[in-house]
Amino acid sequence: MKRRLAAAAVFAALFAFAAAWVLHAQKSYPDANEMRAHMEEGKCADCHQEIWEEWETSGHAQAWESKLYQKLRAQYEDAPKACDPCHAPQPILITGAGAKLTKENPYPMPLLRSEGKKSGVDCLTCHLDADGSMKGPYNDPSPFHKTKASNVYYTRQIQLCGSCHGQPKVAAHNQVKDRGEGSRETCQRCHMPETQRKPSQYSAEVKRSASHAFLGSRSEEFLQSAYYLDYETTEEGVQLYLTNTADHPVPAAPLREIELRIRIAAADGAVLHDARETHKHPLDEAGKPVQPAAKDIRLKANETRVIAVPLNRASLSGAEMNATVRYRRTADDPWILMTELKAPLN
Repeated sequence: MKRRLAAAAVFAALFAFAAAWVLHAQKSYPDANEMRAHMEEGKCADCHQEIWEEWETSGHAQAWESKLYQKLRAQYEDAPKACDPCHAPQPILITGAGAKLTKENPYPMPLLRSEGKKSGVDCLTCHLDADGSMKGPYNDPSPFHKTKASNVYYTRQIQLCGSCHGQPKVAAHNQVKDRGEGSRETCQRCHMPETQRKPSQYSAEVKRSASHAFLGSRSEEFLQSAYYLDYETTEEGVQLYLTNTADHPVPAAPLREIELRIRIAAADGAVLHDARETHKHPLDEAGKPVQPAAKDIRLKANETRVIAVPLNRASLSGAEMNATVRYRRTADDPWILMTELKAPLN
């Protein structure tokens, strides 16, 4: 009798599992158009809370509603055509990436969406496919939408990033072109650093994941990892070594600027050398030269620049050097210290 009851219980459990599987298989998932409402209602956060919270702090989330963008948008009559599509794009997987790539046009520009612009560059922008499925590096099942795995777009290529950051017609924001010659570096490695977590609450285990805060000039810690200072004294004076560790020039966008200041004081406090220079993006937001015929003096990708400060060697006894690199996003923003070098020059 006990064996019959046990067998019946096992059969009932199997029947329930099979019934649940059938219901899951028959479940009607939202299509690509309906997924927009899910995004606007914040339902993505129900399963991907940590990723959602990272994205909410990012420049991508503020791409449309940013006060700076809206201010600049009002100044350029070409903004609706040249700028808006990348600040509130339709899903890139649907409107071009991977489908219309050519040598002349490797990164088709997204199309502007008509609704939900306030969420800027959002989850659907990079993950929604034409059949309503959400693509990512894993195929963890979800009860709310179809899922599909695709490592190519999310770990090995930069097509999604290049759709907006690799536009030949939007030269001021073409960071892909500005990368180091022959570079195979991906945008994701630096701007979406790897982490370990469950990508979804329905993931069975902890996996390799990536930050969705899209680190950039809004992050002081990230900025401070971009530049490095070193020095040596010579018979001719001091040589300062300034290194850009990024895979593109910095600043990487218009309006931003870097200030390098080198100050050397003698043991008695007398100033032996005090100079500063600024490195700005050569183009304005419209893609026109800020100063026609002016050279682009930004450090190139992974460049180390040697800056010579000619001084009498004897004057350096007991002297101290203070070199700083500061960064600001616009002339209205405060300076952020990127790196500093204080050193005795004995």
